[in-house]
Amino acid sequence: MLLVTTALEKTWGQTQQILFLGGWCKLYARKPIWQARSHETLDYNWDDKELFRSDSAWLDKVYEQLLAELADALNKVHGTSHTDKYWRVLVGPWLGFFIQIAFQRWSSIDNATRTFPVSETILVTNKVFYLVPNDILEFVGLFSGDEWNHYICGRIIQFQNKLTCHFLSPDFLDKDIVSTPKIYSSGHKLKQFLLAAWNKCFLPFTSDKDLFFVATGLPKIKELLLKIRMGQMPQYSMSVDVPKITINADLRRWRLEGSGPTDFESFIREIIPSQIPKAYVEGYEQLAKLVKTLRWPKSPKIIFTAVGHVYDDVAKLYMADKMEKGSGLVIGQHGGGSFHAINFQTEHELTICDLYLSPGNGNTWHPKVRDTGQTFARSWSSDPNGYGLLMQLDTPRFSYSISTTTQSDDFNQYLRDQFRFVDALPSKIRDCFTVRLHAVDSGRGQKIQWKERFPTLTIDDGHRNVHALFAKAKLIVCTYAGTTYNQTLAANAPTVIFWDTKYEQLHEAAQPLFNELIRVGIFHKTPESAAAHISRVWSDLQGWWGSAELQEVREKYCTSFASIPSNSLDLVASAINEKLQKTKCEVDN
Repeated sequence: MLLVTTALEKTWGQTQQILFLGGWCKLYARKPIWQARSHETLDYNWDDKELFRSDSAWLDKVYEQLLAELADALNKVHGTSHTDKYWRVLVGPWLGFFIQIAFQRWSSIDNATRTFPVSETILVTNKVFYLVPNDILEFVGLFSGDEWNHYICGRIIQFQNKLTCHFLSPDFLDKDIVSTPKIYSSGHKLKQFLLAAWNKCFLPFTSDKDLFFVATGLPKIKELLLKIRMGQMPQYSMSVDVPKITINADLRRWRLEGSGPTDFESFIREIIPSQIPKAYVEGYEQLAKLVKTLRWPKSPKIIFTAVGHVYDDVAKLYMADKMEKGSGLVIGQHGGGSFHAINFQTEHELTICDLYLSPGNGNTWHPKVRDTGQTFARSWSSDPNGYGLLMQLDTPRFSYSISTTTQSDDFNQYLRDQFRFVDALPSKIRDCFTVRLHAVDSGRGQKIQWKERFPTLTIDDGHRNVHALFAKAKLIVCTYAGTTYNQTLAANAPTVIFWDTKYEQLHEAAQPLFNELIRVGIFHKTPESAAAHISRVWSDLQGWWGSAELQEVREKYCTSFASIPSNSLDLVASAINEKLQKTKCEVDN
């Protein structure tokens, strides 16, 4: 029996019976191909949520141990003596994601060899340095794709040494990686030119101790107004791309020096030196020099960001350096809403920051969190004669992070729930619905599946402006724990929410409010419950939505997780000033 780890069909052999490592191997558009092969599919290991929680707790300990070891190794490689916190800020996001990804693949392969009679696999290469990411952004592009996942699985299979490995031509996937997705962007060249010209005008009036703002997630006008409130010249900080870096094998002839009782710990210590992004090894000195040439404050009292601390390696190196010298870090919550029950990225953010700004008081149980309201909020008037809008999720086919959100093969159940919801709607209401897909399809063929299942249903492919769609909607149905329902509830747009709480799990602090949302018909735990409720209120949606009981619950929820104070920028400025004063007192004492 042949073990197949990804959708790369050249590794599927010819006639052998196949064990697919997961549903991610089977692209919907290639259904005739894989259906024609004799095959079985391994169950997704983290569908068992108790196992997921147990693995999460263990991986957190492994991460902390490996981070300390990696900090020591990188200090030796670069001849530096930076603190563990410095390296946590710079390499922590990559290390955490990489460990979690590798362990999920490791566990799946281990399950496959223990429970099925697999004896062989076909691999692309046995190279040690292969598909090494340039930086964190390229890593994000790679871990979503089949080529990189196939390679990582191949390294695991060779390390476990339980299968016969056959290799394809070594040049099969020797190519540059392109089409790396940007998490955020400064915009087109004209916009960058205009912003640079604007910054140049105010450069003589800036100070090396100015607060530094980068990738804040704020509209540009609001960011400039916030700087004015903070007593600074209204400049705009643009992100800087990491230069293309060439790998140098001589700089990677080191190993992490710790040990652990499991084979996985031995494996991860072996593979990290060959897979760590080039920006942290070969390109580190170049990036450090680049940062010194930027016209960014030399000694900022505070650095404020929303996503730059994860996906911008130039900004992260700057932050790590300045934080080591005493600068404070303020992080704005990206998207809003309740924290998830488990989320590596949120835990990383709360560890490295001095202050965390959240749009409501619901997350202030954590001592670093301050309520500053939504600074990204938008309002619109719903159309009482409009359509129902069903908002859809898309995620990479491969799991990529420890988080109690829908990932990998969990998505199969998510999509079944969407079909169940539409099936449960009366035909007259169903005909009034538009399904809003995510603009990116990760290979599941969602549009095709929707059209096959509901040929007459209106499908939006995700490229139209979503707020324009909101304004024409009578009702917005949200189906996952993300930004959307926090925006719609804050805008007082009629909203119904449903998801399977096995897959979308929020922090326990949010549960009382969600019980209230259930009571007034906003939140539902099954698609059938949501559809039945919509059927009851559709003819008098405004009557239901405008009821005093519902509005009281909505306002209570928004106060906790989606508030829109009229003075949100003042609240942000006040929170930052509070941190500045606290820092000053600590220095004086």
